[in-house]
Amino acid sequence: MIAMNRNRMLASVGLAAAALVGLLAGCQSTSITSVDKRTADPNVEHAPQTATADASPTNPIQQYKQKVLREAMQGLRYDTGRVRIDSDHPRNLEGVGTLEAARAKYRQGEFDLAYYNNFLGAIRKFSDAVIIKPDEPTFYLGLGKALEYKGRPEQAEAAYRTALDLNPELVEAHALLAANLYAAGKYQNAIDEWNLVVSLDPNNGEAHGRLALAYYYQNNYALSQEHLEQADRLGYDGIPPQFRPLLASHAGR
Repeated sequence: MIAMNRNRMLASVGLAAAALVGLLAGCQSTSITSVDKRTADPNVEHAPQTATADASPTNPIQQYKQKVLREAMQGLRYDTGRVRIDSDHPRNLEGVGTLEAARAKYRQGEFDLAYYNNFLGAIRKFSDAVIIKPDEPTFYLGLGKALEYKGRPEQAEAAYRTALDLNPELVEAHALLAANLYAAGKYQNAIDEWNLVVSLDPNNGEAHGRLALAYYYQNNYALSQEHLEQADRLGYDGIPPQFRPLLASHAGR
């Protein structure tokens, strides 16, 4: 899908840039401190796990932003760590249970995300797709990405985990969850997910590249070198050039 490819590319570039900043600063810590694009969005509001339980701000602009976000997220709950249909705030949609109706909503969400950066519109369309066909795991991936772009990492994590509950071998869901966890500072959990990506798709060069960087910052230089070699073999070009001499300086340790 256009949106999936574009968002995967942006995520890869973001990680490489974050690692490059740390390397140029001579960072030798045990974790990568990445710059999360979600916190740079001036339109980000801080909402809880459900779409209906926001505390009312006093700023009229913030009130409006929270209102439109609640409307976009209406019909789903996230408070269990998974995405669930919200029977207390239902949406009456046509074609419930019909895969083609859900796919139509999903395609609209992809268009909003890829061409217009319309995160609220994308959240609404992806939410509708999930409501119409909640047993289709791929629909949760678009929803999670749109939520992340709107500064909702915890709800995005719930979306990715729901997708994996439905299909534990969905490689893209593991990759998206890994990036989400890494941005949240849950480094070992992210490494575990990237390792699952590699176990399911041994030729995934991006996963090997991310593991090379992650293991370096955990001082596991042997595994870092191993995954770097795999990433190179597979043609992954997202490794910052400054990383290689740093890793080489730890050879044999």
